Amino acid sequence: MELVVKNKFFSLGGSSKVLDENGADAFAIKGKCFSITKKKFVKDLNGKRLFMVRNKFWFFIKRKALIYDANKKLVARVIRDFRIRQSYTIEGAQEEIKVVANGPVGLGFDMSITMGGKEIGHIKRPYVQWTDTFNVTVNDPEDAAILVAMVIAIDNIQDQARKANNS
Repeated sequence: MELVVKNKFFSLGGSSKVLDENGADAFAIKGKCFSITKKKFVKDLNGKRLFMVRNKFWFFIKRKALIYDANKKLVARVIRDFRIRQSYTIEGAQEEIKVVANGPVGLGFDMSITMGGKEIGHIKRPYVQWTDTFNVTVNDPEDAAILVAMVIAIDNIQDQARKANNS
């Protein structure tokens, strides 16, 4: 299953749209307008909340984002690792999930998502876009919503790091 997560060009809360391989809406991402932790909600097409993603407000060394389910229960921590190649560890699943860049990180990137050493998805970010756009390959359609939430968490972490570097 192929999905495209595309940030809206203008959005006060940081909303995004998620399209399937045919260009039809698959999920909606709604951002909160005034949120210090960049709170965003992954919703199905009926408006039902599936996940909430937010940055961890306090961090010491590693930047983190948190993913909560519809019942506001913490289901995953997305942690940016420090390595030459950009990578993330997702804690909270039955098995450890890793998101690792497949080459040097430039303007775009190509990352593999693995759980227990087995690839469960793939993220590609094109080099030239007016907005942040992520092409997500999902091996099991049942994992689509949580993988979209992970992409939003990674985007939040990258935005937070970019703003800190520009300050």
